[in-house]
Amino acid sequence: MIIGEALAREGVGKVLDLLLRDPGVRSDFYMLVAKDTTAEKVLQILTPLDKIPSYKMFDMLEASAKAWAPTTTFTLDEFVNQLVSEGLNPVLTGIQVAGAQEEGESMRNVSRIEARADLRTAGLAVFRKDKLIGWFDEKESIGYNLLKDKVKSTVSRISCPNGGYIVLETIRSKTDVKGRVSNGRPAIDVKLKTEVNIGEVECDLSITVPKNIRWIENKLKQRRIETMQAAVEQAKANKTDSFGFGQAINRSHPKYWKSISESWAEEFGRLPVNYKIEVIVRRVGTTLNTFLKEIKE
Repeated sequence: MIIGEALAREGVGKVLDLLLRDPGVRSDFYMLVAKDTTAEKVLQILTPLDKIPSYKMFDMLEASAKAWAPTTTFTLDEFVNQLVSEGLNPVLTGIQVAGAQEEGESMRNVSRIEARADLRTAGLAVFRKDKLIGWFDEKESIGYNLLKDKVKSTVSRISCPNGGYIVLETIRSKTDVKGRVSNGRPAIDVKLKTEVNIGEVECDLSITVPKNIRWIENKLKQRRIETMQAAVEQAKANKTDSFGFGQAINRSHPKYWKSISESWAEEFGRLPVNYKIEVIVRRVGTTLNTFLKEIKE
């Protein structure tokens, strides 16, 4: 199901209520928000691999949610459950038309080697109650998925000290979010453990040296912290708790939560979030150091 951005900003509650009440409509389909366009225009785009746009979007969403951290999947049931949950504001993956709309509607678009228009994911649409109020960009969307423990697999590119880069493949990621009350104020503790393999070495950094492995781990650790902080800061600016921090406070201190639940939007804006990150490089590949520096011109 695709919702146009204009409709999403007006509110999707009545539309979703109608769908849920209809016994002939299943509620286990994925939902998307069309960024900067309408649902109709998105569905008019013909793509080379799948001439039916809905097939393209379904496959793209499932694949990207498994292997690319900036996207996530929510069905109608899951989205509505988030809408009615206390201490949590929902999000949906965005989709947009990349290229010329008119070209994308023509059969010529599917006959070219390189399509003139295509469909691409576009961050996460952030809701307050049933209304769209903003967007997470790619970095903030990754931060959201890290905080929600939704990252299954992804890649990260780390710049080397003397130029070039190293690509790290995340093979496991686990996030625990706990709420606490300190000096009468709520706080959140985030514990993240990430295991990675080295996928590419495009620089002169020797990965046979233990201190260089520690350097790589620390660089990714800092990247993870910055990414999650970016998501939290944007959410605070929107006054929307998209991460369920309120639920974490409720689980740990239910009586205290009742006293602040009505003013949670304001409390969330000044909520301290503490991060404890562990990064472990598991494998460096069958080739230790890159052979590229040995190539003679």
